[in-house]
Amino acid sequence: MPLQSVNQKSDAAVLSFTLDWSGDDTTTGPKWNDTSTPEDNSGITVQNSSTLIAGGTSTLDITWDSEGGAVSLAGITSSNEAIATVGAASGSNGNKSVVVNGLRYGKSNITVILSNGKSTTYVLKVYDIGNTDDIEMELINRKLQAGDTVTANDIACQL
Repeated sequence: MPLQSVNQKSDAAVLSFTLDWSGDDTTTGPKWNDTSTPEDNSGITVQNSSTLIAGGTSTLDITWDSEGGAVSLAGITSSNEAIATVGAASGSNGNKSVVVNGLRYGKSNITVILSNGKSTTYVLKVYDIGNTDDIEMELINRKLQAGDTVTANDIACQL
């Protein structure tokens, strides 16, 4: 997911900050390096290394043993197209990428089916960060003068 940037303007100053959702828990923001269900023995791996926000896109990387080209990708479907849709796959046999579109907050099961009948299901999570206009900033115990620098520790954000 691209960084989310906001400018806050007042009569005294313009503050700009960027929300970096690169953390790995709810206190620092969502980030997942999801793969297919661990107990899956289909031999198909689905990976998504970015966070999918409603209104955005993400790429799923799908790999499997193509057995010398004999096994191909037969289909990719979304269980809930109101949450997420699946675009066309690209890449070589055994190593495909597909763009998924996050339409609104929720989960959709993305099912990958191979020509040999093997399949796997990946739970795609779509997040909603809300309206960035609703982000509130407060400068903590600082009186700024011209040329002063503000650090992350000086600002409290309410999301």
